[in-house]
Amino acid sequence: MSRHAHDRGFTVAELSVVLALIGVMLAVTYTGMKVVYDAQRASDNQAWFAREIGQPLDELAQVLSQNTRIDSATTQTVTVLVDRPRKVGSVLQFDCLERHTIAPALTAGTGRYRLADTVHGTDELWNPTVVVRSVTWTDDLGNTETGTPLFVFLDRSGAEVAPQDAATQATQARVTIVSKRNGRLYKGSRIVAFRNR
Repeated sequence: MSRHAHDRGFTVAELSVVLALIGVMLAVTYTGMKVVYDAQRASDNQAWFAREIGQPLDELAQVLSQNTRIDSATTQTVTVLVDRPRKVGSVLQFDCLERHTIAPALTAGTGRYRLADTVHGTDELWNPTVVVRSVTWTDDLGNTETGTPLFVFLDRSGAEVAPQDAATQATQARVTIVSKRNGRLYKGSRIVAFRNR
């Protein structure tokens, strides 16, 4: 059987060039996919941080800044009386008080703590009545596990006030939230001034 010129097949040089081009294309594709994956992971981490630490700090700042009285306080819990605006006709009035109890709560069956705000209505003597709402601000609170105080109460000069003296001496609080993600601890902190004190 005789071979014709057009039946020769590929040379080693031609195969080497094709394999090199495929290698370059795979390297570029891998690099591009790694950049996209890393960006997505960073975005997921930022969204998680905002949800588990940033938003709870915002919510705590709103509640604590509006408090008119601290009923009880420890380094991990606080109960405050908060004025809540209500609309009477077209006028906004601040005569409706709510009692907020902010505390870590163990999530059943998980061994993890969440940060919960239980809100009670009040009667005319500002005593708690029914639970108006209960809100969970973060599902993986690490303050209890790490021993990090959730609340540190401060006076006007910024000096620390013992929790039992917070009702009479505190004008602000440093709030710190610790949370865990993928085995790493993350922390966010904020100082909140009490506008009604």
